Amino acid sequence: MAIHPPLLWAAAGKRLVVFDYDGTLAELEVDWEGMRRDLRQQALQFGFDSPFRPLWTEMARLRDERGIEAVRVLFPVVWRYEQRGVERQLPRPEIVEYARRTQRVSDADGPTLAVFSANLHATVVEGVSALGLEPFAVVVGADDVDRWKPEAAGLQLAMQLAGAGPSETLFLGDSPGDRDAARAAGVHFLSV
Repeated sequence: MAIHPPLLWAAAGKRLVVFDYDGTLAELEVDWEGMRRDLRQQALQFGFDSPFRPLWTEMARLRDERGIEAVRVLFPVVWRYEQRGVERQLPRPEIVEYARRTQRVSDADGPTLAVFSANLHATVVEGVSALGLEPFAVVVGADDVDRWKPEAAGLQLAMQLAGAGPSETLFLGDSPGDRDAARAAGVHFLSV
């Protein structure tokens, strides 16, 4: 299996390689419309009516208007739909192969691998396992922070947990939100 060549070049010399999950390591098959419908129904208990489109922009608005605990009440809905998505996920073979080969390198010789995702922590852990990968050293999911992409809070937490600075870090993602989070954190970004 070939590895995405720009990834090899960009990761050279980095101490920390951070992956986005959905869209980067794998494509989750999530019923987004069903999730949004159920989130909307649950959020009405807080007097918050939203189509949850875009999802994390609206979660941020809920957080700002009703508090982070209102968002946390909705996480089980997100988990239920993401879990089904993991069962049907489609791996990105060239990215998964890079992660697999990097995991085989001794800790002293290769970068630390991490995930910073808008998916929930448990979704990422379960999804990485379903891809046949060893657990990543650091996982930061949406439920680990209260500021989501394109803000840099999750990426900064991943760097802190891994003991790496911005110049030592590469973030791999597939969306403008990933790119903007990398820019806000001052790390190198590679769109895959």
